[in-house]
Amino acid sequence: MKYIPMAQLLRLCKTLDNNTPFRKRNFKHFLINNNIQINKVGQVYLINKDDFFEKINPKNIEKQYSIPKVRTMQGTVDEYNNTHADKITIHLIEELRANKSIQFYKGTRLCLINYDEVKSGLEIAQYKKRFHRKRY
Repeated sequence: MKYIPMAQLLRLCKTLDNNTPFRKRNFKHFLINNNIQINKVGQVYLINKDDFFEKINPKNIEKQYSIPKVRTMQGTVDEYNNTHADKITIHLIEELRANKSIQFYKGTRLCLINYDEVKSGLEIAQYKKRFHRKRY
């Protein structure tokens, strides 16, 4: 068992995840509610590091993953048009779907698409279109 001060553990959480929900006030309540070993030595709370990381990461995941942005076709068009100068339509996304350059899930009513793949697919398509030469 390795004990570290509560302030150091809070700083570690803040550096690893800038949007961490842990603050000084709720951190001690989290430790008590999850039965993590706490020892008070003078003015410093010492926390069992192994217990803490076991409660935070019970499946022992070591890699950081980013969650893909899943949008509907219309949501993809709206978000792309709001953030980029060049505008697109649903027809362009349907062309990317037909070329199988993006992954999608077709449900009963909605077609769900990974927004990041659409952005990269559109950039590749625009690059090819820009340097495409007509043959006569």
